[in-house]
Amino acid sequence: MKNIFKKLLIFSVIITLAALFTNCADDESNPTSALGQGNITGKVTDLSSGAGVSDVIITTVPVTQQATTDGDGVYTISNINAGIYTVKANKSGYNENTYEVTVEVEGTATANIKISTERDNRLVGQWDLLEVFVPSLNLTYTAQQLGITALADFLDNGNYEFTTTDDTGAVEVEIGTWKTSNGTLTITYNDGTVEDTNYSIEGNIGILKSTYEIAPGSEIPAEFKFEKR
Repeated sequence: MKNIFKKLLIFSVIITLAALFTNCADDESNPTSALGQGNITGKVTDLSSGAGVSDVIITTVPVTQQATTDGDGVYTISNINAGIYTVKANKSGYNENTYEVTVEVEGTATANIKISTERDNRLVGQWDLLEVFVPSLNLTYTAQQLGITALADFLDNGNYEFTTTDDTGAVEVEIGTWKTSNGTLTITYNDGTVEDTNYSIEGNIGILKSTYEIAPGSEIPAEFKFEKR
């Protein structure tokens, strides 16, 4: 994740010194495929207690079947087209939450979802990178301008997975652990280094503030704005 942000910030500085031409092409084609079918299964739990939540309505986007969690919070959606789906969990008295999965042919994707009765002001769940602000340059670059899409998946058990895809289709994934305390995000990277990152959350928008090394001995502050899925 650190190396990904390094590259992103290096690119930000370079394009600040030259004219910026962007390709804003956005492929919004239907992600499902009729080539084969698979399944989605998972468990819905209460964010505070960790207990399974029954009678939660499970739906998908694109639309497939509707399922309802059992007494343990478990559900299954069977025999749907392979593709990418956003799974939604809804129950009266709880906030809606979602999770994105990829269903492979003859495979079963897992979408475990946590729901809360209170406003969730922690950095958990799936977050899409919207933009990067470089205070020293007073410049903001959207993920689209930078030619990347990025997804941060922060799990409640302390693990995270950060996936980015650049405009060439190249994919990079960082996997590690993190913990939160009093508004500070501590990420332990695969190389063993640790960064403390201040973060704030307002509704579905989270902002992470940190300093990253963009060249040997050179660091630059940056703010990363995410939107919760």
